[in-house]
Amino acid sequence: MRLCLVTREYPALGSHGGIGTYTQNLARGLAARGHHVTVIARAAEPTSAFFEGGVGIEPVVTPDRWRLPVGNRFVGVSMRLAPFAIAAAKRFRQLDRECPQDLVEIPEYEGWGLGVAMAARCPVVVRLHSHSKLVRRLNGSRASLEAHLIAGLEAMSIRAGDAVLANSHALAEAMACDYDFPRERVEVLPLGIDTRRFAPSSPQWLRTHLGLPQEAQILLYV
Repeated sequence: MRLCLVTREYPALGSHGGIGTYTQNLARGLAARGHHVTVIARAAEPTSAFFEGGVGIEPVVTPDRWRLPVGNRFVGVSMRLAPFAIAAAKRFRQLDRECPQDLVEIPEYEGWGLGVAMAARCPVVVRLHSHSKLVRRLNGSRASLEAHLIAGLEAMSIRAGDAVLANSHALAEAMACDYDFPRERVEVLPLGIDTRRFAPSSPQWLRTHLGLPQEAQILLYV
């Protein structure tokens, strides 16, 4: 299958974050299974398309944000998101014309992939990461005009999907409640873990290394 993943951040382009790391792991895993995978991601400087880890990377160069003559402090985040959303949609249409895509996945976060979802002729999968209403509630942030605008873009992105995936039942239920979305339409698909990289070492060695009694209980907090 020809699969396309959309993200504003991607490690191979020097931008690290949770969504970028998730996208990289998913893209490499799908490519290893024989799929043709393309990632559309933002680049800060002009960069040609390239392959990394068996995945085709399509950089879209956009300014960090657009600036309005006035009122930037009210819509600062939106002006940061708009250039990428529009450029990613344009690049996706180009790719789809050259070789039709079978599936595209976008994040709901801040509406990064809304332009692509609207441009896609193939099925669209929306992966929930942590919608802005949930983040704002956990941080005790106020609901500004900008916050309502971002939430609206996320809601539009989610509703544009043919399938919606969450990594937990709690996240699925929170999004469904916050955005008045049918909970039954959200599938729970936990994130994968590379068990070759993340495997437990010997607890006996660790206790010795930390100078603890062998019967001591160890709790790791990251």
